Amino acid sequence: MAEAELGAMSLEEKLARLEEIVQVLEREEVSLERSLALFEEGVALASAVRRELEESRLRVKQILEGAELP
Repeated sequence: MAEAELGAMSLEEKLARLEEIVQVLEREEVSLERSLALFEEGVALASAVRRELEESRLRVKQILEGAELP
């Protein structure tokens, strides 16, 4: 999956696509070639999700550090 395609997807869309990939890979009728392509797409999606979550975590940390908490 191209980086531009990943960037255009929301976090929810990425997670939904990952779930679709898992469901397809769990079926036995998928060819090896198709399985490898789906696996590669899944790895790219998982990496993008991980980056997005890490960026969000850092943003929350920055917000909390800047906020005056009682």
